[in-house]
Order: sequence, then structure tokens, then C-alpha cells
Amino acid sequence: MKKMMTVLAACAVTSLALADSGVVSQNTVGYATLATPANTYRMIGFNLQSVGSTNGLTIDAINPSGKWTNGDKILTYANNYTTYYYRDQTYLTDNEVAGSPGWYSGFDLPVGSTVIPRGTSVWGYFAAATNVTIAGEVSATTSTIMNFPAGKYVMAASAYPVPFNPNSLTWTGLTNGDKMLTFASNYTTYFYRDQTYLDDNEIGGSPGWYTGFDIYVASPVAGIEAGFWVISAGAASVTQPSPL
Repeated sequence: MKKMMTVLAACAVTSLALADSGVVSQNTVGYATLATPANTYRMIGFNLQSVGSTNGLTIDAINPSGKWTNGDKILTYANNYTTYYYRDQTYLTDNEVAGSPGWYSGFDLPVGSTVIPRGTSVWGYFAAATNVTIAGEVSATTSTIMNFPAGKYVMAASAYPVPFNPNSLTWTGLTNGDKMLTFASNYTTYFYRDQTYLDDNEIGGSPGWYTGFDIYVASPVAGIEAGFWVISAGAASVTQPSPL
């Protein structure tokens, strides 16, 4: 996976790196790029927000290195999936749909202005291999709290353009067996393990996120512009501090 973050200051391009993210200074705008293979589902994380906003970015902020293909898909999830389709001029003309090429609902209604909140992710499915670029503003907030309802599947992402390391963050409400799943051709599952589980299974370590082999997760599980699932038995949250 190719990942890139470039940040543009008000009147100059800077290249000072923060940690491994390539993010610099506050109140900056930039873009992140993710390689998406052809005919493959890819989780796309939203780490940026619209300039001047405190929310997220619209679907129209997702840009390919080439051209979208008619029928390319973006899927969001909130208890069930909602699918958005890219429609080209040929499709719109043949189906007598008024409008310009862009993203539409299954009922051929324009949805390009639909906002995807920062710290969440979507599925992307594209006919042609491309590099998906998402441009926006780095949030100036000192921290972001992401909430996960009890028993729900939530598509999440890093709330800032830095890799997401779950064991470096502050969580509340987690119970033993809660899950985090990443996807790259297939799923990798991480489990929250409490002290009782660790003691009963004679695993040295502190409560936190572990692999399926009970190895403590010491590095990020999701990179810039990558998404992941969180499934918690009870209502849970994570606080992610700003890297700026």
C-alpha cells in the first residue's frame, strides 16, 4: 500500500515530518493518497476535514489519479450498507438523468455532497487500479473522541493523518473479546484482552489490544487513509490526541 501525506502551509510547501506521518504545523491543508487495486474492495479512511469545518469531507473529495469508471462504488455503513455509484455522461444520457457525471444514489439522485465524518471510513470498489487522493484540512482540535455503540459494527479510521496505534491511545468501556478488524485482501482481527484473560491464560502483559496469537500490538494497525472495524460488546470510546 502506498501512502503519502503532503501538507501545504498558507504560502509555502513544507517538508518537516512529524513522527512517521509527514504532517506539519497546525491549521494546514494537504492530501493523502492510497493505492487501490482494480476490482478490489478497499477500506478508505477519512483523516481530514473540509477547510474551515469541524466535521469531515464530502464524497466528492475522493479523487482518482485517472478517471472513475461508470459503476464504481462507495459504500458507507450504519447498521446496514448504503451504496453510492459513479455515473458517467453516457449513463446519465441513456437513462435520462439530469445532472453532471459524479456520485449518485441507487435511485440516481446526486450524493456528491454527502459528508463522511473525520475518523470514519468507507468501502471503495473501483474497476480500474488507481491512486485515490483525499484532500482537506488537518483538524486543529487538541484531541478527538470516537464513540462506538454497544454491539454495533463501526467503520472507523484515524481521526488525524497519522497511523492508528490502538495501544497508544486511551480507551473506555472495552470488555474482554472486543474486536478491531483491518482488511487487505482478507481480514486481520485484533482482540481486547483484560487482566483476567491474561492471568487465566498465563500471558505476561497489561490489558490492551492483542493479535489472535495473544501478542501485544506494539505498532499501528492502520495507516494514513486506511480504515478498520471496531466491534464492542458495550458502549466504548477512544480518545486520540492531535499529533500537531
